[in-house]
Amino acid sequence: MRALAGWLFAIPTLITVIAVTAVIGADVVLRYVFNSPLLWSIEANELLLLVMVFCAMPYVWERGAHVHMVLLQPHFPPWLKALAGLLTAAAGLAYAGLLTYEMWRQSFAMRLYGEGAETLGIPFWPFALLVTFVAAVMCLQFLIHAWSSVRDLVGRHPPGGE
Repeated sequence: MRALAGWLFAIPTLITVIAVTAVIGADVVLRYVFNSPLLWSIEANELLLLVMVFCAMPYVWERGAHVHMVLLQPHFPPWLKALAGLLTAAAGLAYAGLLTYEMWRQSFAMRLYGEGAETLGIPFWPFALLVTFVAAVMCLQFLIHAWSSVRDLVGRHPPGGE
């Protein structure tokens, strides 16, 4: 899972950072030097940033770089840390599961009705399928995290213990 998250982060991010930089640079030069802005630059950057943010989410989760309560969590007893991890995994799984389902469903509607970027002429359904895939990867990550938290709860807090 760590390797998949790494590749899912590295390749799309490299491509999108280069593309966003090129589009913004070209738009600035054309807008302020030649008074002829790119009409499609905002749409292109929005789609590229969508790819960048969603493809980074599994990577951030896998490396524990997400936002969490660093002021409180270190003071929790082990069983409470495990319970907090389980609740976090459950909330994340609910979000990622609903996102997976809805983007999968919407991708077919987008393709059927030809939804796409207005000035670019790029269809939205491939982006919806990408988000579906990334959300499904996140579902797997949250399931693994939940399983680990359950093991920690059972192992560290046996019945009749603390």
